Amino acid sequence: MKKATRSLELSYDVIVRAIPPPANSVIIWIPVPRSDSWQGISDVSVSCAYPFSFHTDPEYGN
Repeated sequence: MKKATRSLELSYDVIVRAIPPPANSVIIWIPVPRSDSWQGISDVSVSCAYPFSFHTDPEYGN
């Protein structure tokens, strides 16, 4: 039996305004899907004018 496939594109747009002057940084958490036994995730890309990084929660793996 052939597995059904589906492709889609997800996009998050984030605008941050009114950051108080003493703030040295802003942390934004955006969920990123991950591959598992039910879905394969590929071609994840980020377009951002500022440094960013990906992190995984050690307790839940998210």
